[in-house]
Amino acid sequence: MRRPFRPRLPLIDALKGLACLVVVGHHLTAYGPMSDSALSVLPGLLAWFFDYGRMAVQVFLVVAGYLMAAQLSQLAQRDRHTSFVQLLHKRYTRLVIPYVLALLFGVSLSSGVHWFFDVESFESVSSWVQWLTHVLLLETWLNQPHIAAGVWYVAIDFQLYALMAGVFCLCQKHVASTQGPWMRPETDPESLIALVMAWVLVLAMAAMFYFNRHPAFDISALYFMGSYGLGMLARWFSTRPNSLAWVLGLAGLLVFALWFDFRWRLVVAGATALLLCTESLKTVSESSWVQRLHLSDLGKISYSVFLVHFPVCMAFNKVWPMLVPLTSAWGQVLGMLMAMVCSVVAGYVFWRWVESQVPGWLQFWAQRLKALPAQR
Repeated sequence: MRRPFRPRLPLIDALKGLACLVVVGHHLTAYGPMSDSALSVLPGLLAWFFDYGRMAVQVFLVVAGYLMAAQLSQLAQRDRHTSFVQLLHKRYTRLVIPYVLALLFGVSLSSGVHWFFDVESFESVSSWVQWLTHVLLLETWLNQPHIAAGVWYVAIDFQLYALMAGVFCLCQKHVASTQGPWMRPETDPESLIALVMAWVLVLAMAAMFYFNRHPAFDISALYFMGSYGLGMLARWFSTRPNSLAWVLGLAGLLVFALWFDFRWRLVVAGATALLLCTESLKTVSESSWVQRLHLSDLGKISYSVFLVHFPVCMAFNKVWPMLVPLTSAWGQVLGMLMAMVCSVVAGYVFWRWVESQVPGWLQFWAQRLKALPAQR
C-alpha cells in the first residue's frame, strides 16, 4: 500500500538541507587527518566549520519545533482524545528504526575498512549494554560512550517530542473537563492551543534564561527547549490574528534573552524562527535560490544524510590519506569534498531504501499481527 501524500514545505526543507551540509562539514573538520592537512590552504573556512558548524543543529531544533506545533494544531481539531502512548510509539519508530540500521551500517563499514586496510576502527560496539542504551536512546543518561558522533541529537529530539506531547495531552484533558470565561466545554481547539502555547512559552523562557546557560543540563530536553520552543511559537504566533504584533513580541523576547546572556546558538535559533515567522512560505518556496541550489531536495533526505554521513566521512579519513599524501593540502581538500558528496549520495540511498520504507514496513507487520488467530 502506498503512503498517503503529504505536502512538503520547501522553505523548511531548504533550511534542513543547508543545515545538513554544515553539520557534515563540521564533522569533516573535527575528525580525522584530512582537515589537519587542508587547514594550511583553507584556514578561515575550516576554522569556521570547526567553531560554528555545530550551531546548525539549532536550525533542526527550530524546524522540529515548528513542525511539532503544526502537528499539535491538527490534533487539536479532532473530537477524540489523543493517546500519549500512541504519539510516542509513532515518533520512536519513526526515529529509531532508521537510526539503529544506520548504526549497523556504520559498524559494518568500520569493520570492513579495518579488515581491508588494517586501520583502527572508527565505530564499534563494546558491549550489549552500550548497544541497548543506544536503541533505547539512553546512552547519554547512562554515561555510555557514543557509537558515532552526533547520535545524541536523536535522543534529544525524542525527549523534546515526548515533553511537548505530554504537555499537549495533559492540557487536552484539562480543557475537556473545564468550563470558564475563556475555555469552552469539551476540547475546544482554540482554548487548547492557547493553553499549550502558554506552557511552551514558559518552558522556552526557562530554557533560555536558565537551563541553556548551564552545560550540566545538555543531556536533557530542557537545555534545548529554548530553540524548540521558538520554533513552536513561530508557527503559532505567525498564524494568529494580528500576527505582526505577536511576531514583534517574539522578537522582543529573543532580544531580551540575548541581552541577558549573549549566545551565538540562540542567535541562530532566533534568526531561523523569525525567518519562519516573517517570510511567506509560498514566496520563499518559489524563490530562485531554493530551486537552483536544490536545498529543498536535500532537506527531504537530511535525516538519512545525518545518520550515515559520519561513518562515510571517517572511512574517507582512513583510506584517502593512503591514496593521496597528507603533504598535499589541496589533495586533502579534494578528499573532503568527495567525502561530503559521498555522504549525500549514501544518505539518498539510505532514504530511498530504508527511511522512506519504514511506514510501509510497520503497516505490513501490523497487518500480519492482526491476522494472527486470537489465543483462547
